[in-house]
Amino acid sequence: MRLVKFRALSLDRSVGSISRWGPVSDFLSLLVNGASVGMIYALVAVGFVIIFRATRVLNFAHGEFMTVAAYLSVTLTLSVLALPFVAAVGVAVVVTAVIGVLVFALLMRPLLGEALWAPVMVTIGLTVVAQSVIKIIWHGNPEILRPPWPRTGVHIPGADILVSNYVLATIVIAGVFFALLIAFFRYVGLGRQMRAAAENPRLASWSGVNVMALFAGAWAIAGFAAALAGVAVGVGGIVTAELGAIGLRAIPAAILGGLDSVSGALIAALIVGFVEVAAAEYISSSTRDIAAFCVMLAVLLVRPSGLLGSPEIKRI
Repeated sequence: MRLVKFRALSLDRSVGSISRWGPVSDFLSLLVNGASVGMIYALVAVGFVIIFRATRVLNFAHGEFMTVAAYLSVTLTLSVLALPFVAAVGVAVVVTAVIGVLVFALLMRPLLGEALWAPVMVTIGLTVVAQSVIKIIWHGNPEILRPPWPRTGVHIPGADILVSNYVLATIVIAGVFFALLIAFFRYVGLGRQMRAAAENPRLASWSGVNVMALFAGAWAIAGFAAALAGVAVGVGGIVTAELGAIGLRAIPAAILGGLDSVSGALIAALIVGFVEVAAAEYISSSTRDIAAFCVMLAVLLVRPSGLLGSPEIKRI
């Protein structure tokens, strides 16, 4: 029976060679692997999208939010506090969201309205600082985030596949998060205000909307999403100081979907996940890292704003 599970930082959730299995199992395994990888990319990509929509900043330090959340979850479960797993993850996610607000308030807000390269360079510098702080605090040691429930799997009827419960949890939790996020922006008053502030901050401010508070909220949501991704990777694999590299690998999904579209980030991330898994299985593992960028470039040549992005969005 083929086991579909999570494996380390590479986000490779497949095991074995496809040629050993029947066509039905191959196809279903590809779908599950691609969906699980894609959902993690989606959680990271949506952070890029929300921040860019609000403040027109491409946050290159976004992946470090993942690393902080994953390491913090490990610390809270193993330290003298010995918090229950769910409580530790909850605290880590909230702390990461607060870090997002602090980054905006202390570093990004003073740069609003400045040339695009200025805040981008700040986020690059923040990446270096964050990586150094993470290594100082946690010494760069690899850690494992162990949930209290057993590592089991679910058998897919009609196919010789056993799907890890961690993979299923990643897909379900990320799916619920995106459903709630899309509903928030479309149907909740505060969400509509955030959309209005992102589209026209000056007009929204004239209407009595606290634009700066909404921008801070956007950074908090982005940090929350990145924290979920970090915990998902930590539960299924190994937490290392290089975990933030996944953030850079999610950039093609954000750009491919459109830097102002939450739905586009989800769709594009799933495409990237499927493309990476298929490239690794059918070509070679060394091609998975470039496959997503090739797809991104091909789409941007036809539609520069991305799959669901607005044509008027600024190029970066």
